[in-house]
Amino acid sequence: MAPAFPSEPAEAAVRELLPRTWHAFFGRFGRLTEIQRLAAAPLLTGDDCLLCAPTASGKTEAATAPLLERILASRPASVRFDDPANAPLSLLIVSPTRALANDLLRRLSGPVARARTTLDLKTGDSPEFNDETPPTLLITTPESLDSMLARRPKALCEVRAVLCDELHLLDASARGDQLRCLLARLDRVTAGRSVSPSRVQRAAASATVADPQRLARRTLGDDARVLQAVGARVRAVEVTLRDAERIEDAARAIAEVWLAGEAAKLLVFTNVRAQVEELAALLSATPRMAGHVYAHHGSLARGERLRVERAFLDAPRAVCVATMTLELGIDIGDVDLAVLLAPPPDVSSLLQRAGRANRKGGTNRVMCLHRGAFEAVRFEHLLECASTGRLFDDPIPFRPNVIAQQALSLLFQNPRRSVAPGDVHARLAPDAAAAWSADECGRVLSTMGDQGWLRRVDHGRFVAEPRAEQAFRYGRIHAMIADNPEVEVVDETTGRLLGTARFRRADREGLDRGAGVALALAGKRREVTRVKDDRVYVQSSDGLEASRFIAREAPRYSFGLARDLARHLGLAPDELLLEVGERAATLSHFTGTIFGSLLASVLEERGVKRRAPGAGDAFFVPVDPDAESSLRDGFGTAKSLEAAMRARMAAEARRYASRLQAGPWIECVPDDMVVRWVQGAIDARRLAEFLAGARLRVVSTEPEPEALS
Repeated sequence: MAPAFPSEPAEAAVRELLPRTWHAFFGRFGRLTEIQRLAAAPLLTGDDCLLCAPTASGKTEAATAPLLERILASRPASVRFDDPANAPLSLLIVSPTRALANDLLRRLSGPVARARTTLDLKTGDSPEFNDETPPTLLITTPESLDSMLARRPKALCEVRAVLCDELHLLDASARGDQLRCLLARLDRVTAGRSVSPSRVQRAAASATVADPQRLARRTLGDDARVLQAVGARVRAVEVTLRDAERIEDAARAIAEVWLAGEAAKLLVFTNVRAQVEELAALLSATPRMAGHVYAHHGSLARGERLRVERAFLDAPRAVCVATMTLELGIDIGDVDLAVLLAPPPDVSSLLQRAGRANRKGGTNRVMCLHRGAFEAVRFEHLLECASTGRLFDDPIPFRPNVIAQQALSLLFQNPRRSVAPGDVHARLAPDAAAAWSADECGRVLSTMGDQGWLRRVDHGRFVAEPRAEQAFRYGRIHAMIADNPEVEVVDETTGRLLGTARFRRADREGLDRGAGVALALAGKRREVTRVKDDRVYVQSSDGLEASRFIAREAPRYSFGLARDLARHLGLAPDELLLEVGERAATLSHFTGTIFGSLLASVLEERGVKRRAPGAGDAFFVPVDPDAESSLRDGFGTAKSLEAAMRARMAAEARRYASRLQAGPWIECVPDDMVVRWVQGAIDARRLAEFLAGARLRVVSTEPEPEALS
């Protein structure tokens, strides 16, 4: 029988509950945070729990300490906690990024050692892992967990608990769908372990999310508890809005703040990797800033990322330009000012970025650099939503292409190197298994056979073809992130891997002709010296060259957030704005990224959309100046609109799948299954009902004639 604990123990009671881990994890701190006090008893009881609290509230430690306490308490007295030979791998921490995994290793190494147990790391950056002498606690990523299940499932047989850190960054993504399947597979692997209970305990930590109950149910299970730090102190935010039409203007604004001594350490966020390199190079070219500017993004090599993190942490005065890679709680020291170059895609991202500034003080200092009045309004709206806790959920149902990825992983997990549709279906997440039948899993496997991945053999089973064998050998079957056609970039002088960047055929041909070819990486201009074995060798040089990065799909702007922005601008809930000029007109719809694309298709069919067929903007669609009369007639009935939209989604299902960020392996899914998923993910009825009842407000954008004197 599970011990009876008070539902919300006082701090002294928590200390008594954690005799093996209290001093190790919390002894250095004066007081527990609210989430640390709330989490101990439920996790010790064995409950599946989602811990929700703001950034810098110690959520990871709040979950790790009681989970580890429960594991240590279950071991026989004869087992030495710090002896890997007698202490199997028992606790997994799954991180959404390798950078955060590295930081968790730094943060938890001390407490875990003080608890007289062991800790290790397994990611794509740190693939070494000895399953003969495993640690008690292993930090990993979804991709590396997938690899372990496929290659070393026996190493996971004694796992007692899993902690999914910063879960909100994975939820509703292809990687989140994959993670939920991995947890179902882990339950299967551990079913025969020597200790009880048989099911792996699940915990997760997350920043504030729109619907924590939904998040908990999706990943942790129907009975999961939500532990929310409702009394957590809301930190004040001091915001400065500043116009920066060009990236040169942004560099000038940042340099002025830093050189004036208004902030010693600045963390600058951009939404695009290429802007990281360009902005870092511009800042480095500023007098007195050279040597004080760092760049951080996912295309940098592990060694380069770690070097940047350590250098920025140790620097008393510096500027680091980053993408979302530093949104998380990676230890880079106390940042005086967070700078946002353009609005982030959602409220949660704004909270994460703003929360990185002045964490030890009482106020987050943020400078928002905007291009024009509309970006300024978007910033103001996001800040308003953040201050009132309006986050706007944007759920996406389980992606069927994950079935294809998991089928390959399961095939190689099986010692007989084969897989059947029923095997795949039985190991899907519960909601995925309810949505997609075993027969549909079989259709995915058949499509993979048509594409040269698999071959059907007796009894409806499938085996790997050479294409799949090669992909498995090189570790290319475990990721739900689309591969980018980038090459490794190596420093010619030191031999150090700097990262990856795009190197085009024209660049190679120009190099063969003796032409100078350059790219930017890690905040510096690099002159290409040679290309060998699909590696580009470079030397550092002065000046600036545009970065060679593949543009990634922009994050989705949800319908709810977009319509709330319309409210912020003074539009009624059922109102559309048509701005008409002499030569151009714009329909301001504010329906979000996906609905904007559908609306654009409706306007295209009516012959009033101005540009070529393509994805609609989240806020605006250009239309013909004479479109007013057509739009005043309305869009038709909700029923006819919905039918037209569903037909468009069926005709262009794979394009919409890309807009929904399906990820790789979507080509392995039959067309009708893609259509069904797209139509299930996009609520055409909601948009149709909105458009059918919408009112049109028309305003002129022509200047008023000057008064006669």
